[in-house]
Amino acid sequence: MLASMCTSVRATFGMIVLFDQYRLNLTSTYKWRGTNLPVSRGDLLADDATHLEPGHFPPPLSDVVLLIPLYADPEQAGAILFGTPINGVRYSKADVEQLLYPSDLVLDAIKAAEQEEKYLQNLPEITMAQEMLREEQTQEITIKIVEDALRNLFDYAHLGDSPLAKLHIVNQDLPAKATTHIDRGKNVYQLIKSAIDKLRPAGELPAEPIPREWHAYTILHGAYIDDRLNREIMSQLYISEGTFNRTRRSAIRSLRRMLEEMEAASS
Repeated sequence: MLASMCTSVRATFGMIVLFDQYRLNLTSTYKWRGTNLPVSRGDLLADDATHLEPGHFPPPLSDVVLLIPLYADPEQAGAILFGTPINGVRYSKADVEQLLYPSDLVLDAIKAAEQEEKYLQNLPEITMAQEMLREEQTQEITIKIVEDALRNLFDYAHLGDSPLAKLHIVNQDLPAKATTHIDRGKNVYQLIKSAIDKLRPAGELPAEPIPREWHAYTILHGAYIDDRLNREIMSQLYISEGTFNRTRRSAIRSLRRMLEEMEAASS
């Protein structure tokens, strides 16, 4: 998994570092043969993907220029570090976006390992990669599918062509003679809206500052149902852009899982 991430953005090297109380565990590496980590846990804390200047860390980590934190909500569980890109000194925005989805798979693997009371650092990298690949291949509803539907939530024609339109839960509720892709798109919209509403905590929305348990619902409903600007939602929640992005990705993972569970219950 790490090797494919590094090669996709032409990284000179990469490593996965996990936190174990006060220690750092070098779990996996790509083209990095060092063993010394001259950094502390505090040095690797970040809200979201962070660009670093060359020399930010002391040798042999002086060429690390990108840090992507791994969160087991609400705590950071580690980080992925990337060396300078081949023939470059900084990763583009597109490169970073490309790395965010597989980094979430690493996070899911960590959570799965914790649930099974196993330590990820004791598993060979090949095992971790196989488990991630198997999970991704068996998911009928992927994070990318959910993200695409959210970005086009009011485009019924687009939703009607989404893989979500093939779900049993979407088609069982179609009214008589409603067989067009627009009809299916409208049902996809209602399904996603219903799933987002399930994230809403009980009771009335509290006064600001809004408690953390409301953040996932507020972000998804505000960004995709109400079509509000990200900066407005961040201001309402009093959170940074990094925390906003991380919470949104976590909420989308929860939304994907709910859609799977709703589909399974309808079959």
